[in-house]
Amino acid sequence: MSVSFYTFLYIYTALFNPIPFMLMLCVVTFCMYRERGGGTAGFFVLTLFSVTGITHLIKEYLAIPRPAGNLLAEVGYGFPSMHATVSTVFFLLLLYIWLPVYTGYKKYMFIGLCLFTIITVSLSRVLFQVHSLEQVLWGISFGLLWVILALRLKESLYN
Repeated sequence: MSVSFYTFLYIYTALFNPIPFMLMLCVVTFCMYRERGGGTAGFFVLTLFSVTGITHLIKEYLAIPRPAGNLLAEVGYGFPSMHATVSTVFFLLLLYIWLPVYTGYKKYMFIGLCLFTIITVSLSRVLFQVHSLEQVLWGISFGLLWVILALRLKESLYN
């Protein structure tokens, strides 16, 4: 694979490293607060912070190592993939919150962009050999489950 392809993947995976992610989260939350209100922005942030904390606890408890010979300097345990989990929650919540705003081709472009980003971030972790495919698939699955639970909790509290 070409250097430009790996550079592209690195940019996507780096978005979910702690500092860039916190900056992105602040910008998105600010925009969400202005356009959709404080309750929606609060739900978004609390869901992301809670899944990050729970995923970290799971990683520490299970202590499943990363694959040997990774191409990026990563520390900590590998299961489940935090990048896959958090990107799944982040972009599925964006879809839930913003999809009603879009119509026509913009709606499909937004869906495509969100799904493309989840897949790209997740697969970059496998290609850089910092996670196995299994660790990434479990991360996506856990993120999906967390979004479903968060939405059900939100609906039960507000309906």
